[in-house]
Order: sequence, then structure tokens, then C-alpha cells
Amino acid sequence: MTEYWLNYKMATIDLGDRPQEEAEKHVLKSKFAIVTIHDVSPAYTNRIINFANELENLKVPYNFAVIPYFNQEEKYDIRKNVDLIEKVKGYNQPVVLHGLYHEHNGDIEEFRDLNFDETQNEIKQGLEIFSEAGIGDKVEVFVPPTWTINKRTMQVLVELGFSIVETEDEIILLKKNTRLKTNTLNWDQGSKELNTTLLDINKRSYRSKVMGNTQMVRIAIHPKDHEHALVDQKEMIQGLKDINYTFLWYKDVERLFG
Repeated sequence: MTEYWLNYKMATIDLGDRPQEEAEKHVLKSKFAIVTIHDVSPAYTNRIINFANELENLKVPYNFAVIPYFNQEEKYDIRKNVDLIEKVKGYNQPVVLHGLYHEHNGDIEEFRDLNFDETQNEIKQGLEIFSEAGIGDKVEVFVPPTWTINKRTMQVLVELGFSIVETEDEIILLKKNTRLKTNTLNWDQGSKELNTTLLDINKRSYRSKVMGNTQMVRIAIHPKDHEHALVDQKEMIQGLKDINYTFLWYKDVERLFG
């Protein structure tokens, strides 16, 4: 949890699950959902395009979390993959920075062991690659690989003018000194066995959120999700639409809660 490394207090807004009694007494008028396609990279082009097309059919806003240079492999440098970038741009959905390499030398928690200067260099490189690839006029949203964040990375993001950081349990509005507590439905835990188990876990969690009158539901779609996950994700998104959840881009979050 970020509260262990933040060295200053932030205003906290709890948008998460509520006890059943409270949910029954206080039906919230404004409820929100955020859908993000993670790990957007030439490594997963076909899956990414399939996800995006399905979300377009559902007619909801969503976000692309793009890896500029996946696993530091030249073939996955987005600058060398014009077709993917043009397709992503063609959806007219916002792009956010998802690390630089995401995975590096087998480590998926890219920024964990970097010092301040190394962290700053990697994030700057990511932004430069975005600029050279022609995406993201001014990217101010950072979704860390595996949602893992530390104090050094936060300091760099503030210095570089980022406005939003997402973790698994909250969205942090850096310029507004506000944290929104709301956890994420995630189907990717790194192995086929765990991802299969997550199918039932996430179904139960989704029902709990809807019954619990949760004010904000976040759905994270990954290329390595179980092959049946997309069916559930689509049903969940349609279900949220049916009960009048408003789907947001990250920049909408700052406008509404800042």
C-alpha cells in the first residue's frame, strides 16, 4: 500500500465496496468504471486489436496502457511498429505510460531496484519514445508495471509533471494531493493456473461490487488473460452499462475528483 512510503498526507476518498446495510440504505447516484487494456506492445498486437474491437462494439470509453520498448527487445520498440501505433491512434482512446520495458532481464517489477536517476532516465526515455512514435501529445498518466510503485518513482513522476498514478488499490491524483481508494478486477497473475482460478474469483468479486453499490469499478484487461476472461469482461462491462455506471478516461477522474 502506498501509505507506507508516502511521507505526506493526502486527502482520501473511498470509492470501494460498502457493507451491505450501507449499500441498501444509500444508493449512490454517481457510479463510475474505468477499463484499461494493459501491456499494449507489438508482442501482443493481435490480442490488443481484438480487445479494442470488442470494447468499441460495447461503445464505452477505455484506455491503452502502452509499453514503449517491451523487454528491451528491438522488435518490440513501438517506433518500429507503425501499423500497431496507427491502429491504436485510430481508436481515439487515450494512451498512458506503462513503464519503459515492463519486463527486463526476467524482472516484471521494472522500477523496484532503480535509484532516482535511473528511474528518471527510464521514464524520460518512455516519454521520448512516445513522442517519436507520434502518440500522446502530453502523457500525464503513469500505470506502473504490476502496479508496483515506490517513493523514488513517485518523486520522479511529480518532477516530470505527471498528474495521475494508478496502483492496484487506488488512483493517486498527484496535482490534487488526493487518493481514490478503489481496487481492480485483474485476470493476470502470471501463470495459467492462477489465471484460471481468477475467473471464478473475479465473478464473485464483480457480483459483490455491484451488490455492494461500489462507486468505482476498475477492469484491467491483459494479453495473457485466460482465454475465457474476455467473455466475462464483456458481460461485466455490459452489466455496468445496464445499471448506469459512467465509463471514464483517466483524465476524467482528475476533473471529477480533483
